[in-house]
Amino acid sequence: MLNRPSRLRPFMVLAALFAMVGSAQASSTFFTSQDDFLSYLGRPVTDDFSDLAGSIGQNLGSAPRQAGSFGYTVYGYNFLGSDPDTVTATGSLDNPAITTTYNWGTLILDSFTGGANAVGFNVWGETAAGALVPGQSMEIEVLDSKGADQYFYFSPTDMADGSFVGIISTGTIKIVNAHVIPNPSLGDQPFATMDNVTLGQAVAVVPEPADYALMLGGLGVLGAVMRRRRKA
Repeated sequence: MLNRPSRLRPFMVLAALFAMVGSAQASSTFFTSQDDFLSYLGRPVTDDFSDLAGSIGQNLGSAPRQAGSFGYTVYGYNFLGSDPDTVTATGSLDNPAITTTYNWGTLILDSFTGGANAVGFNVWGETAAGALVPGQSMEIEVLDSKGADQYFYFSPTDMADGSFVGIISTGTIKIVNAHVIPNPSLGDQPFATMDNVTLGQAVAVVPEPADYALMLGGLGVLGAVMRRRRKA
């Protein structure tokens, strides 16, 4: 006599599908909505650079930073080659920020500590006078501890909500690079500028689009199996 199919088998199939989702390739998810980004985090902390109010306009070299239990260092890379690793305090006394010392440079966040797998910030390109450069496009690169090296492109529309980028990775954050994409129509190339760096740990995994498709497919399989069992 054949054994009756186990009632658990459909659920075992679905569990296997979810396990496949959980073991998906290392990746990073990018956000331009700060609210959406923060909804995945437990207790995020923000470095608003307020301690740099007395250093506006000064070359800081590299800038080691601490936000709660998380640490990181800001560098600047100058493509022209001279004095390549410096950043400068910018903004106002009420709202300091950090920028590359040279235009056409790259801001680099490196030497992360504390195990953050999520980082968000406001980032844009500005003139030497501190004004937003219209029509710019930025490239954001993030490398995490699992080897995911991904790029994101966007165009800041202001220095506040329209300049937010958030990143949640499957591994801890290792390096983040941000620069304005060179464009002759912009005239003098802007200074990459950053403010309000938020660090944290995601309390839930962010599903990728392919993961959603896999889960929906799994639910479809489960539904078909259950319908077949009811007909039997």
